[in-house]
Amino acid sequence: MRKLTGLAAAALMFTATAASADYGAIYFSQDTGAYGYSWNYRTQEAAEDAAYNECRKQARDCAMATWFKNACGALAIADGNGWGASWGNTIRAAERKALKTCRDYNNTGCRIEISFCSNQ
Repeated sequence: MRKLTGLAAAALMFTATAASADYGAIYFSQDTGAYGYSWNYRTQEAAEDAAYNECRKQARDCAMATWFKNACGALAIADGNGWGASWGNTIRAAERKALKTCRDYNNTGCRIEISFCSNQ
């Protein structure tokens, strides 16, 4: 068995890291309150497409709420379908940021609707 050293080892580690990237995304419809989400996709585009398609099953005005890579995402919804979304390195961080974003737009009754990590 031959050991990899130097650049060959670094290239292999980079490839393994890139291949294990887990993307997630959340789309939201402010008109209806519908949402779609995805996790464990190998590309950002695939994660966004999956979340968008899920949301579109329920609504026509789906908009990107957030996307993330090897992290967690959260969607906070307020009274009247105001909302905020964000990502973080932990679920708690993502939820705190989503709630803050929701409240920053003067929404009332902000609550976490969904939160998850892309590598679950």
